[in-house]
Amino acid sequence: MKHTILSFLIILLPLAAAADAVEIGGIYYNLTLEEKVAEVTSNPNFYTEVVEIPESVEYDDETYAVTSIGNSAFQYCSGLTSVTIPNSVTAIGKSAFEQCTGLTNVIIPNSVKNIGENAFQDCSSLTSMSIPNSVTSIGGSTFSGCSALTSLIIPYGVDSIGHFAFANCRGLTSINIPSSVISIGGNAFYNCIGLTSITIPRSVTFIDTAPFLDCTGIISINVELDNPIYDSRNDCNAIIETKTNTLITGCKNTIIPNTVTSIGDNAFNGSTGLTSVTIPNSVTSIGSFAFKDCTGLTSVTIPSSVTLIGANAFRDCSGIGTFIVGSGLDSVGNWTFGYCENLTDFYCYAEKAPKAKSLSPFRSNYIKNATLHVPMSSIEDYRTAKGWSDFGSIVALTDEDPKPTKVNRLIAVDNTIKSYSVW
Repeated sequence: MKHTILSFLIILLPLAAAADAVEIGGIYYNLTLEEKVAEVTSNPNFYTEVVEIPESVEYDDETYAVTSIGNSAFQYCSGLTSVTIPNSVTAIGKSAFEQCTGLTNVIIPNSVKNIGENAFQDCSSLTSMSIPNSVTSIGGSTFSGCSALTSLIIPYGVDSIGHFAFANCRGLTSINIPSSVISIGGNAFYNCIGLTSITIPRSVTFIDTAPFLDCTGIISINVELDNPIYDSRNDCNAIIETKTNTLITGCKNTIIPNTVTSIGDNAFNGSTGLTSVTIPNSVTSIGSFAFKDCTGLTSVTIPSSVTLIGANAFRDCSGIGTFIVGSGLDSVGNWTFGYCENLTDFYCYAEKAPKAKSLSPFRSNYIKNATLHVPMSSIEDYRTAKGWSDFGSIVALTDEDPKPTKVNRLIAVDNTIKSYSVW
């Protein structure tokens, strides 16, 4: 019962905001007498069809300049089709037009400096949007779910793009990130499946987690030269954090350079078009969710240089039938290889079973019919190790089995450093 009452109160929040508002010409306002300004607020009966907001309103013989559109002012007004915003408005509040699913036309004037988070979220009928030059930041989820949006111009002057800012804008086919942008939030362009190319300007110095997650159409990624933090060395079609040599974002055409030492969290997550990947023996770690949902992969070879693979790194790679893992692997995360439903053979050259976390690196029901191939001297260790023991069959590696990329190791012999190769 308490849950029902709480839900009811949440639904009424936009309406309660208008309790002290005044209605003038069919539009509700919150008036500030001292400053003679008016803020557009919610309509208890919801706004419909065409709304033209005036630059000023008269009330009790006073003139009020309309300077803002309040939080949730038009939220859930599904019957709203068009809004005219006057040049007097400088701010659009949080969730101001959220879920105005019938809204097809809105022009934001150059007077607007601030657009709140979720302001146009799920305005699924909007086909174009022009952000004025006066706006300096695009907040979290501002245009998320504008699935019909095909054209969008981010003006020079915007310095930050928030988390999920353009998520699920599936109709976008191109995006130009201006050279004024300094930061790009996590999942900023999540599931923008129409995007085919991305250029990161030299001005960008911070990229949060997975800004292009599930952008399955991307075939080209480029970081402008002279960017101090990121690069796309060797035309690799990826974003690499220069200082750490970590590949943070890739696509189906990425070629991992042999100077990369780490594949970051979510780097290829959702790249369903990725059909093959060569991991060079410079790589020592593979992050969590790095290749999750890469359903086009059929076989993966992990070199002996890799010592750590994070949680869910290859989860849901349903096309993979074979993993070939080198001898250096020491630690794996929860469900690292989970839900690989077509896995038939796992070749692991590590002398000791790689240590698992609290959960298995596999899902037992998906490996009960698969075969684990390990060094003969290590079979008993794997048979008792968490997760590894769930394989239907554990057998010894043979000379005919596929092998990972060799890696050179150094050893001291009689005060002399010698190099040797291992699988």
